[in-house]
Amino acid sequence: MTTSEEIDNLRQRALGARNAGDHETSLALFRKLLDLCPEDQRSWIDSAISLRELSRHSEARKVLSKYLSTGPASNWRSLAVDNLIGIVSHEVGALLRAGHPEAASSVFEGLLAACSEEELSRHALRIWTINFQILGFLGLETALYKLKRAELAAGIVNHAGPIRTLLANHAIANGWFDDAQRLILQDDETLGLRLHLADARARTSMVDIDDEGLIDKAKRSGHASFRKAAWNHELYAAMYRLDGPGIEHALTEIDASLSSGDTKDRQSAASTTDRFRNVYARSFLSATELIRDTSAETLEERSKSYLADDKNCRTHEERVCLSQFYLSHVVGGAPIGDRTLPNAAAAEEVPRAIVQFWDSRTVPEDVERCCRTWQALAQRGFQYSLFNEENAEDWLARTYGSEVGARFRRAEHPAMKADLFRIFYLYENGGIYVDADEFCKSLPPFFDKAMRCVRLQRIVAPVELPNMYLSLAKKDPLLHEAIEIVTRMPEEELFNGRIWWNTGPGSFSIAFARLHAEAVLGSGSSLPWLIPMPLYTRHVFSPQLDYKSTAKSWQFQLT
Repeated sequence: MTTSEEIDNLRQRALGARNAGDHETSLALFRKLLDLCPEDQRSWIDSAISLRELSRHSEARKVLSKYLSTGPASNWRSLAVDNLIGIVSHEVGALLRAGHPEAASSVFEGLLAACSEEELSRHALRIWTINFQILGFLGLETALYKLKRAELAAGIVNHAGPIRTLLANHAIANGWFDDAQRLILQDDETLGLRLHLADARARTSMVDIDDEGLIDKAKRSGHASFRKAAWNHELYAAMYRLDGPGIEHALTEIDASLSSGDTKDRQSAASTTDRFRNVYARSFLSATELIRDTSAETLEERSKSYLADDKNCRTHEERVCLSQFYLSHVVGGAPIGDRTLPNAAAAEEVPRAIVQFWDSRTVPEDVERCCRTWQALAQRGFQYSLFNEENAEDWLARTYGSEVGARFRRAEHPAMKADLFRIFYLYENGGIYVDADEFCKSLPPFFDKAMRCVRLQRIVAPVELPNMYLSLAKKDPLLHEAIEIVTRMPEEELFNGRIWWNTGPGSFSIAFARLHAEAVLGSGSSLPWLIPMPLYTRHVFSPQLDYKSTAKSWQFQLT
C-alpha cells in the first residue's frame, strides 16, 4: 500500500518536472498518482494542465470533463471549470481556423453539459465569447453582436477590455469600420487593435492613413510587430506617391523591426507575405523610372498614359507594378459602389456552375472538406465539377490543342497548373472558379446571384486582383486578356518560378488595368464588379490546411 509520504514525493517530482518544462514526465507522474489515488481531485487537474502544455487540448478537455462528471463541489472543481473553459476556448478557435465548425460546436456543447448553471453563470463572459466565435464563423452572429453593442452603449455591461476587443475585431472583419472605431478605446493598451483597424481601412479603401499620431506611436513601440505594421503603411504611402527614397527608408525600417524584439514577436512578424512584400517593393523601385506621376491628370488622361507606358515596359514585373499603380489611383479611393464602370453583362450570362482544381486524384481530407461546402450548393441549382491534373490536361488538349496542353504539362507547380486551367476553362464555359482550399461559411449574395465579379484587395501591392475567386461569363474579355498575357509570354519567362507574377494576381492586375483603361476611353468592354475583401471574407474563409506548410503551397514560390 502506498503511503501518504510516497504520494507527496511523487507529486513533488511531477511538479518539479512541470516547472522544468518536462511535461511528458510530469504527465506520466500525475497519471501514476491518479492510478494510485483515483479520488485525488488535484491530480485530475494537474494531468489536464500537462496535456494542455503538450498542446494535446482534446485529451485535456476529456480528462477535465470526466472529472467534472463525478467530482463533488469544491475549490478543485472550480479550478477544473476555469481550466476547462480556457482549453475549450483554445480548441474551438483552432477548429474554426481549420474549417471544422461542426466539431467546434460539439466541443462547446460538451462544455455546456459538463458545467452546472451556476458555474456557467459565473463565467458568462467567457462562455458568451466562445459562443460568439462559433456564430461569427457561421455568419449567424448579427443579433448577438447588436445585443451586446446595445448593452455596452446603455451601460448595462461594462466589460471594457475583452468584450470591446472581441466586438471591435468582429466589426473590422466585417468592414464595419465606423462601428469598430467607436468600440476601440484610444489608449496604449489598444495600439495593436487600432493598427488592425487602420490596416483594414487601407486594404479596403487603398488610401493613406490620416492618423499620423497612431503611426508615429507605433513606430516607437517596443513591439516589433507594431513597428513593422507602421512602416508597412509608410511603404504603401510611399509607393502611392512614387517616393523612391521613402520606399527605401520604409524597407530598411521593416527589416530592422523583423530582426529585433523577442523571439516570439519576431516569428509572428516575419511571414512569407512580409518577405514577398520586400521583393515586390524592390521590383516597384526598379520600375519607378517608367511610372509617371499622373495625379494632376483626368481619368481619361491617366488611362491614355497608362496604355502608352504599358507598351514601354521592359519586363513583365514592370508591367505588373505599373498596372497596380494605375489601379490604386483609378479604383482605390472611390466608394466601393463607384469602383467600376457600368457592367453590361447580365447576371444570367454567368452560368450557375462551380469548378475547382486539385492536382492529384486523391484529395487530402482537409481540402476535401472545403470542397464539400461548395458541392453542397447543388441544392441551390449550381452544377459542380472538380478537375485534377490528368483530366484537366486532357480537357485543355481537346479544347485548345496540343500547344496549350503542353504548356499546362510543363507547369511544375500545382498552383500554376490551377492558374492556367481556370482561365482557359472559364473562357470556354463561363461559371465560377473557387480555389479548392476556400471554405464556404455561408452563401455570398454575389454568388447566389451569379454576378460577374472578381476580388479586389491589397496584400503585397497597392492594389491587386487575386484569382482565388472568379465569376465570369463565357468568352469574358478579362479572361481573353489574361490568356493573351500567358500565351504571348516566352516559355523561359513564364516558367521561371515566379507564379504570383506570371499567372496569378500579377497577370490578372495587368489584364484588368488594360480593360479598365480601354473602357474609360470608350474602346473596351464592360468590367466585372469588384468585391471588397470584407464582403468576401464574411462568407468565405481560408482555413489553415496541412498542405500550406509544404512546398505544395504557392506561397513557398514567392520570388
